[in-house]
Amino acid sequence: KIINYHINHVAREIGLSEENFMELFQDYLEEAHILSDAISDAIKENLPQKWKTKAQQLKGMSDNMRVKDLMKDLQKMIETQDLCVAEEANTQIKELLTEISKIKG
Repeated sequence: KIINYHINHVAREIGLSEENFMELFQDYLEEAHILSDAISDAIKENLPQKWKTKAQQLKGMSDNMRVKDLMKDLQKMIETQDLCVAEEANTQIKELLTEISKIKG
């Protein structure tokens, strides 16, 4: 997937220097991966309320960081009780996070 995310543009929009933004961005990525792993665990355990809560947290963080590419799959996960739908959405989220992790300032 092509990720439409431009660090310098987002940094300006938020009002941070690119350097300060990169620190924030790295923190976001670490936390996003932790949440994504927690979502995977919740899916494995078939705990819809837990995956919804973690997806909601990740959605809030992603919104703050202007990572719009994750929103559709996160919303799908928040709205579903269906294990297969949640699993598919989480796979997409993990792939997007991997791609976003490759972005450099």
